[in-house]
Amino acid sequence: MTQDMAEPLSTFGNQEWQELVTTALLGTSRRAVSLPAENGALGAPLTGLAGVDNERKLLSASSVLELYRRAGALPSLDDKPLPEPCEADSRPLCSGRAAQHLGAILSGGYEQLLGEWLAAADRAGKRVPEELLPVLLETGRTNAEYREAIEPVLGKRGVWLAAQQPTWSYVQHAGPDIEAAWETGNRDARLSLLAKLRATNPARARELVAEGWKQEPADIRAAFLKSFDTALSMDDEPFLEAALDDKSKQVREAAAELLAKLPQSRLVARMIERSRAYVTLREVKKLLVSKTFKLEVTLPEELDQSAVRDGISTAAKPGRGQKAGWLLDILSRVPPSTWSETWGRTAEEIIHAAVESEWRDTLLHAWITATTTFKDVRWAEAMLARGPINAERFDSSDLLYVLPPERREAIVLQSTRSRKNPIATKELTPRMLWRLRTPWSAEVSRAVLLAVREYLAATSQQGDWEMRGSVIYLARAISPDLLNDAITILGGSDQSRSFYSDALDKFAATVQFRRDMLEALFQPTP
Repeated sequence: MTQDMAEPLSTFGNQEWQELVTTALLGTSRRAVSLPAENGALGAPLTGLAGVDNERKLLSASSVLELYRRAGALPSLDDKPLPEPCEADSRPLCSGRAAQHLGAILSGGYEQLLGEWLAAADRAGKRVPEELLPVLLETGRTNAEYREAIEPVLGKRGVWLAAQQPTWSYVQHAGPDIEAAWETGNRDARLSLLAKLRATNPARARELVAEGWKQEPADIRAAFLKSFDTALSMDDEPFLEAALDDKSKQVREAAAELLAKLPQSRLVARMIERSRAYVTLREVKKLLVSKTFKLEVTLPEELDQSAVRDGISTAAKPGRGQKAGWLLDILSRVPPSTWSETWGRTAEEIIHAAVESEWRDTLLHAWITATTTFKDVRWAEAMLARGPINAERFDSSDLLYVLPPERREAIVLQSTRSRKNPIATKELTPRMLWRLRTPWSAEVSRAVLLAVREYLAATSQQGDWEMRGSVIYLARAISPDLLNDAITILGGSDQSRSFYSDALDKFAATVQFRRDMLEALFQPTP
């Protein structure tokens, strides 16, 4: 249809339609229905309404005329040139079965397995089928944690498709012209570019941020700063120190959080100096004991502007006094090794003194935070060696993040062998399992499954909601080498009427899905 032929359709009916709308508003009892004049093919259905009652005449005429008006609407015209065709893709498609698994994951079933599917597909050298590219690209837009894993399996067609949709620009590679990509990209594209540059050329990433820093909105400046967490170093310190004077609280907090991770930063030096006035170690003598040590704590009386600038929150923390909250913030930003060097005592001695202190909760909470922030392996080992520490508002299993993956698994294995039913005795906790790198080794997987089976048998009628959720998590974390045996191991006792029966059913279904998923990805493509 040409535009000239369609023009009468785009104009006829507007006035007639308004007449019908007015009649509907006034009511057919107060105003008669006036049918539009006959007009070509439209006349036949309108003429047929002449003998019906007013209500039916109004509704029928409205339906006919609205359909006519919609059919006559002209499509929008786009005079932009068509994009260049996509190049042929040399990377083979995944199998049909593998595509079915991905489709099930993207549609909301087993969605927690998306990362494993993407990683496995990349190892297998496969790409995503074309029909699933849009939903996968949209998933990457709304879930930034998957973006790095999505890009390798898109293939050339996926990259080409992403270039046609601005909201998928996180996929675009900067190529040789980094400046052009930075200037023309939207927020997501620039954040994606920063993430890649921070991993390969952090100095150039910092320069790009600095060039337009003052022109960016506060939320963008804060988002840019968060990318500095990748390859963070003392080279970033001058820029971050200056950002502590930013007008935006959001930006200042982001800068302070990053500076608190640099042991040699000026911010950490100021925190160390402040902390010396609040915590001291004093030798004391006790009967039958030659000497021991006691921690003495003095709370800050007030916060000066320098402390606020360094990120110490003036707001009271829930369940804690305001001054105790200030002390917690300060001590959390002091490298734990500082205390060993200052007092000439081992981490074990200092932690023991903290456990005996009336301020144990504040001290242990601060030091566990500092240990994870500064990744102090020595202090992490010392704290974990004490076993579960019953202090409020923190979980000592966070310390596992500080240790190398192999050491984390060794601690979990040691916990499973330390005594009977290690989960019931808190030697092994669900949170410890969540801190392990997944998938677990076959040895850890088997040991954990046996420990969980022992615990479920002992608590089958009591109910443990945390463990119920952990059972489902196990299905995603255990080694692929154990998928064939996992259901038999965990289901070794009769749990059919257990509090955990539905969780065990989900466990079995997820294990079966993972097994089929990995098999489909690595099977030869016909």
